[in-house]
Amino acid sequence: MQLDLISRSTPLNNWLILPVLLLIILLTLFKNQKRDWFFLVKSYFSYYYFRQLEKDENFNQEPQNSIKFISSILLISVAYYLCSLNQDKSYFFQISLVFISFNVLYYIITVISGFLFNKRELFNEYWFFYKHFINSTAIISIPFVFYIIFYPITSNDLQVGFNLFSALLIVLITLFSSRIVSVFNKGLQLEVSLFHLILYLCTLEILPLLGFIWFFNHEF
Repeated sequence: MQLDLISRSTPLNNWLILPVLLLIILLTLFKNQKRDWFFLVKSYFSYYYFRQLEKDENFNQEPQNSIKFISSILLISVAYYLCSLNQDKSYFFQISLVFISFNVLYYIITVISGFLFNKRELFNEYWFFYKHFINSTAIISIPFVFYIIFYPITSNDLQVGFNLFSALLIVLITLFSSRIVSVFNKGLQLEVSLFHLILYLCTLEILPLLGFIWFFNHEF
C-alpha cells in the first residue's frame, strides 16, 4: 500500500470534490420523485416505462429539467477530464464548454429537423430520450468519478484507467444500443421514411458517438 501511494505522482483532484458533490445534490433534488433508479433502467427496455417518465417530466417546471440536464453534462465533463492525462484546470473548462456547445447544437438541429420533416412530436420525443440518456450516463459515472478523484490515473497505471473506462463503456453502449432501437422503432411507427430515419441516426446518433471515441483515443 505504501509503495502504491509513493508511486502516484499525480496530485489528488481535491478541488473537484465540492463541485461534484454539488452536481450530485442538484441531480438528486431534481430527480423524478415518483420513480426510483430501477425504474430509470427499465425505461430503456420498455417503451411503457419510458412514456411514463416523459409524462412525468411534462408536469415539471422547465427550469428544473434544464438544471438537471446541465448538471449531468458537467458531471460527464468531470468524468472525461479525469480520464485524460491533462490535469490542467483550464482543460476541464474547455471540455465543459465543448460538451455544452455540442448539446445546444444538438437541440437546435433536433428542433429544426422536427419542423422540416413535420414531425415535431417525434423529434421532441427524440430530444427527451437523448436527455434521459445523458442524465443516466451522469448517474452511472458517479462511482467512476469518485474513484479517480482519490486514485488519479497516471502514466504508470493506464491499464487501471482503461479497465475502469471499459466497464463504464460497456454499460453505456448497452443503454445507447437500446436507445437506438427505440428511436428506430418509433420512427417506423410514425411512418418516417427509412432514408430520413437512417440519415437522422447517422447524423445525430452514430457520428457524435464515433467522434467522442476518436477524441477520447487521442486524449487517453
